[in-house]
Amino acid sequence: MLSYLNISLLMNITFQLPVTLYDTNTLRINVPCPDNYPDTEFKQRIKGIGLVAYIECTYDTERNTVFITEWYVFTKTVEVASELDKTITKGLGKKMVYDLLRHVVDHGLITEQATMILHAKGGRYTEECKQMVALLSDEELNSFLQEYPGDSALIHDSDDKKKTYCMINDNAKLVTYYKTYGLEAIHGEKGTDIKMSGSVREVLYSCKNK
Repeated sequence: MLSYLNISLLMNITFQLPVTLYDTNTLRINVPCPDNYPDTEFKQRIKGIGLVAYIECTYDTERNTVFITEWYVFTKTVEVASELDKTITKGLGKKMVYDLLRHVVDHGLITEQATMILHAKGGRYTEECKQMVALLSDEELNSFLQEYPGDSALIHDSDDKKKTYCMINDNAKLVTYYKTYGLEAIHGEKGTDIKMSGSVREVLYSCKNK
């Protein structure tokens, strides 16, 4: 299945979203960078891979479950991405998820009653957070990390503590974002790796209508 998404009508930038069989029970969408994408610093940075985004899932027909194993829209993860880059790719994430789920449902691999599962674990150690966490005392930092023993139990180095602090807080934003897809955290909403799930029907509805 080959789908298209024209996000920026003014610039007539069209993204192609082909669903391909990547491996047994594994599907993938690679979104190549369009030829007429503006020559931004972001475009230069991703030139090596040539992709603006990609998503990958595995499905279990017997258990009626689909797992999102990899999912990146690089304008959300590459720090040099400008507001123009983010505007051009706005809506691409939901379009990718919708096309992927629609494919597995339409081909009878799962049903709309299936469960979709993913892990929110894309928290970043950004320059902004580096500056903020530098203002915290060791006591404040340790007090915060004590609330997340699973993420900090083996961390003793000050720099690693600061990095973990930033990743937990940044990952919380990702959890909030995934909620707009109709997903909910299974065990707590803050940490470096949060398991989330939702019904495929709800995710399809959220991607198409929100």
